[in-house]
Amino acid sequence: MKTSFVFDHPDDAVHAVAERLAWVAESETDSPQTDSPESVPPKTVPLEKSRGRILAADLLADRDSPASDVSAMDGYALRLEDCGRDAIPVVGSIPAGSPPPTLPVGAALKIFTGAVVPRGADCVIRLEDVRESPSEISLRTRADALEYGANIRRRGENLAAGQIIAKRGSRITAASMATLANFGHCEIPVHRQVRVALITTGDEVVPVQSVPEAYQLRNSNRCSVGAVLDQSAAVRLQECVHVSDSLGRLRETLEAQLGTADVIVLSGGVSMGDHDVVPEAVIAAGAEIVFHRLPIRPGKPLLAAVTPEGKLVVGLPGNPVSATINARLFVQAWLRKIAGQNDWQEPPIWVDLVEAPERTLPLHFYPMVARDQAGNYHSVASKGSGDLVALGHSEGFVHIPPGEPPVGRRQLYRW
Repeated sequence: MKTSFVFDHPDDAVHAVAERLAWVAESETDSPQTDSPESVPPKTVPLEKSRGRILAADLLADRDSPASDVSAMDGYALRLEDCGRDAIPVVGSIPAGSPPPTLPVGAALKIFTGAVVPRGADCVIRLEDVRESPSEISLRTRADALEYGANIRRRGENLAAGQIIAKRGSRITAASMATLANFGHCEIPVHRQVRVALITTGDEVVPVQSVPEAYQLRNSNRCSVGAVLDQSAAVRLQECVHVSDSLGRLRETLEAQLGTADVIVLSGGVSMGDHDVVPEAVIAAGAEIVFHRLPIRPGKPLLAAVTPEGKLVVGLPGNPVSATINARLFVQAWLRKIAGQNDWQEPPIWVDLVEAPERTLPLHFYPMVARDQAGNYHSVASKGSGDLVALGHSEGFVHIPPGEPPVGRRQLYRW
């Protein structure tokens, strides 16, 4: 049996595949493109439907932010030179959303947060720093302690008109939607969704709604792996099909799906048994295998291949725990890369693992974990890669590098 690996670290394998993947960009024919996305006219979607999509162009501010000098506090707008007076007459008020008046010399105007600072005012005094009467105010603080421009947010201090507010390749979030709305972007240019096909394999696998015989298994991978692949709005799971362990049938299905999909994900048939026909079918369909087997558990038989057009083909193990973990760990990252997302590499989330399997492995180990009521993470007791009960009880999994003690500071991957 083969004992060496092309890549000793999973991250190296991820990058080796990522370098070969084609950009997915929008064109008039809605077909995948291999050139850079800036050369292809993007499509647009309404702002309210843009969350999770990937921007296909830089978006600019249509005006300064703030658009005028505005008050940062509820208080009084006045001239700094008038602050030394015992009493300052109040001649009106300025609510947010109203055009600013001119401040008379020697007077104050009551102002509310976000209102435009009146012409002639050079500071805003907070409500809590004054004594109020019906027609005038006096300061509670020393006049020489006040500063020019106090409590005023200056025009353009956030961003000037014409500057970039969102960069091409960024993922649109609920927070960034607020920014886009603020600058009047109603139709958002986005890359098209990555089209993914999921192919499950195995003569022993039957539909979920079936009543299986003792020697058969319900198709849980269609549900779990499909859900992992379909988590992003930048991805569209366009097809889920099941194929028997037949080289000819699998090759036909692969070739058909490669005609419309950007990514093909298979589960099962990827190891070295007599009925494991996925590697041969992948090669026959025209894809080049970048790696087959990694020093990881679960999921050592994992396979990744890329077609000459830059399309991705992934062969996941058939065992449901392995398939789900590997889809989350590897395929999600590649989908972000294909979608044109700049920060496609996942930022780490670190947790303290206080309880873990006792053994130390010479592999990159990804045990499933859960969090207890005290907030501590511990491994989920599991009988192996077919333990669907343990999978359902887990919150995610962590990475334990080869030879390291099981417990300690670990990177968490949530479902």
